[in-house]
Amino acid sequence: MKRTLISSQLPTRKVFEMGREYPAGPKINFLLAIIGQMLPKLFPFDPLAFALENARQFGDIAYYRVGPLRVYQLNSPELIRQILVERPEKFHKPLFIKRGFGRFVGNGLFTSDGDLWKQQRKLMQPAFNHSQLGRYADIMVTHALRLIDSFQDRVVREINADMVKLTLGVVVKSLFGADFTRQAEETGELMMAVLEAANQRLSSAIQVPSWVPTRRNLQEKRALARIETLLRASLKNAALPPSAGTICFPCSLRQWMKRVAPGCRISNSAMR
Repeated sequence: MKRTLISSQLPTRKVFEMGREYPAGPKINFLLAIIGQMLPKLFPFDPLAFALENARQFGDIAYYRVGPLRVYQLNSPELIRQILVERPEKFHKPLFIKRGFGRFVGNGLFTSDGDLWKQQRKLMQPAFNHSQLGRYADIMVTHALRLIDSFQDRVVREINADMVKLTLGVVVKSLFGADFTRQAEETGELMMAVLEAANQRLSSAIQVPSWVPTRRNLQEKRALARIETLLRASLKNAALPPSAGTICFPCSLRQWMKRVAPGCRISNSAMR
Protein backbone atom coordinates (compact mmCIF):
# COMPACT_ATOMS: atom_id res chain seq x y z
CA MET A 1 0.00 0.00 0.00
CA LYS A 2 2.68 2.52 0.99
CA ARG A 3 4.51 1.95 -2.30
CA THR A 4 1.49 2.78 -4.46
CA LEU A 5 0.92 6.02 -2.61
CA ILE A 6 4.16 7.55 -3.88
CA SER A 7 4.28 8.45 -7.54
CA SER A 8 7.30 10.02 -9.22
CA GLN A 9 4.93 12.21 -11.20
CA LEU A 10 3.46 13.85 -8.10
CA PRO A 11 5.02 16.99 -6.62
CA THR A 12 5.20 15.52 -3.13
CA ARG A 13 7.72 16.37 -0.47
CA LYS A 14 10.10 13.67 0.67
CA VAL A 15 8.28 11.40 3.11
CA PHE A 16 10.70 8.49 3.42
CA GLU A 17 14.09 8.83 5.03
CA MET A 18 16.98 6.61 4.01
CA GLY A 19 16.57 3.18 5.57
CA ARG A 20 13.04 3.79 6.86
CA GLU A 21 10.33 1.24 6.10
CA TYR A 22 7.47 3.63 6.91
CA PRO A 23 6.98 7.39 6.50
CA ALA A 24 7.89 9.62 9.43
CA GLY A 25 5.26 10.51 12.00
CA PRO A 26 4.48 11.19 15.66
CA LYS A 27 5.17 8.66 18.40
CA ILE A 28 2.03 7.67 20.29
CA ASN A 29 2.22 6.30 23.84
CA PHE A 30 -0.53 3.67 23.86
CA LEU A 31 -0.81 3.61 27.67
CA LEU A 32 -1.17 7.39 27.88
CA ALA A 33 -3.74 7.26 25.05
CA ILE A 34 -5.86 4.82 27.10
CA ILE A 35 -5.54 6.98 30.23
CA GLY A 36 -6.55 10.05 28.24
CA GLN A 37 -9.59 8.20 26.89
CA MET A 38 -10.63 7.23 30.41
CA LEU A 39 -10.07 10.74 31.81
CA PRO A 40 -10.89 13.13 28.95
CA LYS A 41 -11.50 16.12 31.25
CA LEU A 42 -8.06 15.81 32.80
CA PHE A 43 -6.32 14.98 29.51
CA PRO A 44 -8.27 16.70 26.71
CA PHE A 45 -7.42 15.74 23.12
CA ASP A 46 -7.95 17.96 20.08
CA PRO A 47 -7.97 15.67 16.98
CA LEU A 48 -8.05 18.59 14.53
CA ALA A 49 -5.01 20.26 16.10
CA PHE A 50 -3.24 16.88 16.13
CA ALA A 51 -3.90 16.33 12.41
CA LEU A 52 -2.84 19.87 11.47
CA GLU A 53 0.40 19.55 13.41
CA ASN A 54 1.13 16.24 11.66
CA ALA A 55 0.61 17.88 8.27
CA ARG A 56 2.83 20.82 9.19
CA GLN A 57 5.63 18.70 10.63
CA PHE A 58 5.67 15.59 8.42
CA GLY A 59 4.45 16.76 5.02
CA ASP A 60 2.37 14.77 2.55
CA ILE A 61 2.17 11.53 4.59
CA ALA A 62 2.36 11.03 8.34
CA TYR A 63 2.52 7.52 9.77
CA TYR A 64 1.89 6.48 13.36
CA ARG A 65 0.68 3.56 15.44
CA VAL A 66 -1.92 3.46 18.19
CA GLY A 67 -1.43 0.03 19.72
CA PRO A 68 -2.12 -2.49 16.92
CA LEU A 69 -3.65 0.17 14.64
CA ARG A 70 -1.42 1.56 11.88
CA VAL A 71 -2.48 4.99 10.60
CA TYR A 72 -1.41 6.75 7.39
CA GLN A 73 -2.53 10.38 7.40
CA LEU A 74 -2.54 11.81 3.86
CA ASN A 75 -2.16 15.58 3.60
CA SER A 76 -1.65 15.92 -0.15
CA PRO A 77 -4.69 16.46 -2.44
CA GLU A 78 -2.90 14.53 -5.19
CA LEU A 79 -2.43 11.46 -3.00
CA ILE A 80 -5.99 11.66 -1.72
CA ARG A 81 -7.21 11.76 -5.32
CA GLN A 82 -5.20 8.62 -6.08
CA ILE A 83 -7.09 6.71 -3.42
CA LEU A 84 -10.58 8.12 -3.87
CA VAL A 85 -10.69 8.57 -7.65
CA GLU A 86 -7.85 6.92 -9.55
CA ARG A 87 -7.26 3.69 -7.63
CA PRO A 88 -10.22 3.07 -5.31
CA GLU A 89 -10.18 -0.68 -6.01
CA LYS A 90 -6.74 -0.98 -4.42
CA PHE A 91 -7.78 0.47 -1.07
CA HIS A 92 -10.34 -0.66 1.48
CA LYS A 93 -11.94 1.32 4.25
CA PRO A 94 -10.41 0.49 7.62
CA LEU A 95 -12.32 -1.61 10.08
CA PHE A 96 -12.39 1.13 12.72
CA ILE A 97 -14.26 3.42 10.28
CA LYS A 98 -16.85 0.71 9.66
CA ARG A 99 -17.18 0.12 13.39
CA GLY A 100 -17.36 3.81 14.12
CA PHE A 101 -20.07 4.71 11.62
CA GLY A 102 -21.62 1.36 10.71
CA ARG A 103 -24.49 1.62 13.17
CA PHE A 104 -25.49 4.95 11.69
CA VAL A 105 -24.79 4.71 7.93
CA GLY A 106 -25.06 0.94 7.56
CA ASN A 107 -23.31 -0.61 4.56
CA GLY A 108 -23.56 2.48 2.37
CA LEU A 109 -21.08 4.45 0.27
CA PHE A 110 -19.17 5.63 3.32
CA THR A 111 -18.43 2.11 4.60
CA SER A 112 -18.77 -0.27 1.62
CA ASP A 113 -15.98 -1.60 -0.61
CA GLY A 114 -15.47 -3.38 -3.91
CA ASP A 115 -18.38 -4.22 -6.21
CA LEU A 116 -20.99 -3.04 -3.71
CA TRP A 117 -19.31 0.37 -3.50
CA LYS A 118 -19.16 0.59 -7.30
CA GLN A 119 -22.88 -0.25 -7.54
CA GLN A 120 -23.85 2.34 -4.94
CA ARG A 121 -21.62 4.97 -6.52
CA LYS A 122 -23.23 4.35 -9.91
CA LEU A 123 -26.67 4.79 -8.40
CA MET A 124 -25.82 8.10 -6.78
CA GLN A 125 -23.54 9.56 -9.46
CA PRO A 126 -26.30 11.37 -11.45
CA ALA A 127 -27.32 13.27 -8.33
CA PHE A 128 -23.85 14.85 -8.22
CA ASN A 129 -23.68 15.78 -11.89
CA HIS A 130 -22.20 19.23 -12.54
CA SER A 131 -25.57 20.48 -13.81
CA GLN A 132 -27.06 19.77 -10.37
CA LEU A 133 -24.51 21.69 -8.32
CA GLY A 134 -26.07 25.07 -9.02
CA ARG A 135 -29.41 23.91 -7.63
CA TYR A 136 -27.68 22.50 -4.55
CA ALA A 137 -25.86 25.80 -4.01
CA ASP A 138 -29.16 27.69 -4.02
CA ILE A 139 -30.53 25.29 -1.41
CA MET A 140 -27.41 25.72 0.75
CA VAL A 141 -27.67 29.50 0.62
CA THR A 142 -31.39 29.45 1.46
CA HIS A 143 -30.90 27.20 4.47
CA ALA A 144 -27.84 29.13 5.68
CA LEU A 145 -29.68 32.46 5.51
CA ARG A 146 -32.63 30.92 7.35
CA LEU A 147 -30.29 29.83 10.14
CA ILE A 148 -28.62 33.26 10.31
CA ASP A 149 -32.02 34.95 10.53
CA SER A 150 -32.79 32.87 13.60
CA PHE A 151 -29.78 34.27 15.50
CA GLN A 152 -30.45 36.85 18.20
CA ASP A 153 -28.12 39.34 19.86
CA ARG A 154 -26.51 38.29 23.16
CA VAL A 155 -27.70 34.70 22.81
CA VAL A 156 -25.12 31.92 23.11
CA ARG A 157 -25.50 29.30 20.36
CA GLU A 158 -24.44 25.66 20.34
CA ILE A 159 -22.74 25.83 16.96
CA ASN A 160 -22.24 22.07 16.66
CA ALA A 161 -25.98 21.47 16.91
CA ASP A 162 -26.69 24.35 14.52
CA MET A 163 -24.35 22.95 11.88
CA VAL A 164 -25.77 19.45 12.21
CA LYS A 165 -29.29 20.79 11.62
CA LEU A 166 -28.11 22.93 8.71
CA THR A 167 -26.24 20.06 7.04
CA LEU A 168 -29.07 17.58 7.45
CA GLY A 169 -31.61 20.05 6.10
CA VAL A 170 -29.49 20.76 3.02
CA VAL A 171 -28.85 17.07 2.30
CA VAL A 172 -32.47 15.99 2.68
CA LYS A 173 -33.77 18.89 0.58
CA SER A 174 -31.10 18.52 -2.12
CA LEU A 175 -31.30 14.77 -2.63
CA PHE A 176 -34.86 13.92 -1.67
CA GLY A 177 -36.83 17.14 -2.04
CA ALA A 178 -38.07 16.91 1.53
CA ASP A 179 -38.22 19.79 4.00
CA PHE A 180 -36.83 18.94 7.42
CA THR A 181 -37.50 22.34 8.98
CA ARG A 182 -40.20 21.20 11.39
CA GLN A 183 -38.12 18.31 12.71
CA ALA A 184 -34.82 20.22 12.65
CA GLU A 185 -34.61 20.92 16.39
CA GLU A 186 -35.28 17.35 17.43
CA THR A 187 -33.19 15.85 14.64
CA GLY A 188 -30.21 18.05 15.49
CA GLU A 189 -30.18 16.78 19.06
CA LEU A 190 -30.53 13.19 17.87
CA MET A 191 -27.69 13.58 15.38
CA MET A 192 -25.44 15.03 18.07
CA ALA A 193 -26.00 11.93 20.20
CA VAL A 194 -25.21 9.64 17.26
CA LEU A 195 -22.09 11.57 16.19
CA GLU A 196 -20.83 11.69 19.77
CA ALA A 197 -21.06 7.91 19.98
CA ALA A 198 -19.37 7.48 16.57
CA ASN A 199 -16.55 9.86 17.48
CA GLN A 200 -16.06 8.03 20.73
CA ARG A 201 -15.64 4.74 18.86
CA LEU A 202 -13.21 6.33 16.40
CA SER A 203 -10.98 7.85 19.09
CA SER A 204 -11.18 4.98 21.58
CA ALA A 205 -8.09 2.88 22.14
CA ILE A 206 -10.37 0.20 23.66
CA GLN A 207 -13.58 -0.60 21.79
CA VAL A 208 -16.75 -1.21 23.80
CA PRO A 209 -19.21 -3.42 21.84
CA SER A 210 -22.45 -1.69 20.83
CA TRP A 211 -24.52 -4.32 22.66
CA VAL A 212 -23.04 -3.35 26.04
CA PRO A 213 -25.73 -1.20 27.74
CA THR A 214 -23.56 1.82 28.45
CA ARG A 215 -25.16 5.26 28.70
CA ARG A 216 -23.75 6.33 25.32
CA ASN A 217 -24.80 3.09 23.58
CA LEU A 218 -28.35 3.36 24.91
CA GLN A 219 -28.61 7.01 23.87
CA GLU A 220 -27.36 6.16 20.39
CA LYS A 221 -29.80 3.26 20.02
CA ARG A 222 -32.78 5.44 20.95
CA ALA A 223 -31.57 8.29 18.71
CA LEU A 224 -31.10 6.00 15.69
CA ALA A 225 -34.59 4.56 16.09
CA ARG A 226 -36.12 8.04 16.19
CA ILE A 227 -34.05 9.32 13.24
CA GLU A 228 -35.18 6.30 11.23
CA THR A 229 -38.81 7.16 11.93
CA LEU A 230 -38.34 10.82 10.94
CA LEU A 231 -36.46 9.97 7.74
CA ARG A 232 -39.05 7.39 6.69
CA ALA A 233 -41.83 9.92 7.13
CA SER A 234 -39.99 12.65 5.24
CA LEU A 235 -38.95 10.45 2.31
CA LYS A 236 -42.43 8.99 2.04
CA ASN A 237 -43.92 12.45 1.66
CA ALA A 238 -41.14 13.89 -0.52
CA ALA A 239 -42.05 14.92 -4.06
CA LEU A 240 -39.91 16.66 -6.65
CA PRO A 241 -41.39 16.89 -10.16
CA PRO A 242 -38.70 16.19 -12.79
CA SER A 243 -37.73 19.23 -14.84
CA ALA A 244 -36.44 19.26 -18.41
CA GLY A 245 -32.72 18.70 -18.79
CA THR A 246 -32.07 17.92 -15.11
CA ILE A 247 -32.02 14.84 -12.95
CA CYS A 248 -34.38 15.08 -9.99
CA PHE A 249 -35.37 12.69 -7.28
CA PRO A 250 -39.06 11.88 -7.70
CA CYS A 251 -41.46 10.90 -4.99
CA SER A 252 -40.04 7.39 -4.83
CA LEU A 253 -36.26 7.38 -4.59
CA ARG A 254 -36.33 3.62 -5.10
CA GLN A 255 -38.15 4.06 -8.44
CA TRP A 256 -35.61 6.65 -9.56
CA MET A 257 -32.69 4.36 -8.72
CA LYS A 258 -34.29 1.47 -10.55
CA ARG A 259 -34.65 3.68 -13.58
CA VAL A 260 -30.95 4.60 -13.67
CA ALA A 261 -29.89 1.04 -12.79
CA PRO A 262 -32.56 -1.39 -14.06
CA GLY A 263 -32.43 -4.86 -12.58
CA CYS A 264 -30.50 -3.72 -9.53
CA ARG A 265 -32.01 -4.82 -6.22
CA ILE A 266 -31.95 -2.10 -3.57
CA SER A 267 -32.38 -3.12 0.07
CA ASN A 268 -34.07 -0.94 2.68
CA SER A 269 -30.77 -0.40 4.51
CA ALA A 270 -29.06 0.71 1.30
CA MET A 271 -31.88 3.15 0.61
CA ARG A 272 -31.44 4.71 4.05
